[in-house]
Amino acid sequence: MSESFYDILNISKNASEEEIKKAYRKLAIKYHPDKAPIDKKEEYSEQFKKISEAYGILSDSEKRNIYDRFGKEAALDNDQGHSSGHGVNPFDIFNQFFGHGGGAPMGGTFFEMNGEIPPGFGGGPFPHMNRQGNKAPPIQHMIEITLEEGYQGLEKEITYKIMNDDKEEEKTITIEVPKGCGQSIKMIKKGVGNIKKNMDQGDLMIIIQVKDHDLFKVQQNNLILEKKIKFGTSLLGVHFSIAHINGEIINITTRGQICNEEIRVISGLGLPHLQNQELGDLIIKFEVEKCREFNESEQKLLRELFDFDHDTRLNNENIESYEALTIEELQEHMNDDNDEGQIPHGEQVQCAQS
Repeated sequence: MSESFYDILNISKNASEEEIKKAYRKLAIKYHPDKAPIDKKEEYSEQFKKISEAYGILSDSEKRNIYDRFGKEAALDNDQGHSSGHGVNPFDIFNQFFGHGGGAPMGGTFFEMNGEIPPGFGGGPFPHMNRQGNKAPPIQHMIEITLEEGYQGLEKEITYKIMNDDKEEEKTITIEVPKGCGQSIKMIKKGVGNIKKNMDQGDLMIIIQVKDHDLFKVQQNNLILEKKIKFGTSLLGVHFSIAHINGEIINITTRGQICNEEIRVISGLGLPHLQNQELGDLIIKFEVEKCREFNESEQKLLRELFDFDHDTRLNNENIESYEALTIEELQEHMNDDNDEGQIPHGEQVQCAQS
């Protein structure tokens, strides 16, 4: 029994239009022949055709209804002469889905970030691909921007060199870096690259690198702030100010005790989302400095202020006692005992005798 179109796209028979599109996008990218290993070209090409055929039917409500009622052959026979019928070119469906040849969004510019296309920016993972004819080799150009610039978005003039057949020429264009660009992104400007006789003009691939920030790291559209605090501060709450990448100074306050590696979140102080411009969050990760040793009077005061666990050690001279070491202490012992080949498993201590 042959696979159903639903099985091919790995969706249920009740899948929505959006679920069908999402499944096709994922599988078409995964099995595109341009991404196939050398020894799996044929396998990927065949799977790519199946995926395209399934999407061509299920993405159209009328064709899908015929398929559900009468099966695959009926749906394909009814669709003869159309783009999704027998003899379909799977690359035509791919190009139509991802926007190739149909008027590129943002003035012929495509984006790719971490190997994926930011939703809402059109294009696909193969924006340089041109199945209609040969294309001159692409040019790669790299620029750097600050996190502040990526937050705001900017227009930037770049100058690059192309080959016009055998002659080198210098070109200057203005690019628009989208607002919310907090991580490195690849921008493809179609048809502004190398020129070669009897070929379509090549593309310009611009790698936009976001410089490391002194204060923040970026995770999706969230800003990550790693904050070290003293032990005393961790007990009573934290109060501090920072310069945000939006250009403002903000005050930050926490209530209650902060534990080591605890996370606090401030909603809406992250980066704008590339698609809908919704602001992410500011995520604060706290690192509490190791507290110093307390003298006897300080220990007495602490016992008056806080509850402590009871000492459950058994006072028996036949029971061995050990002190658990910190990682740092263990490493020091390992270094000291390295010549002797000994690795300590803890410090043996003597129980107090009553």
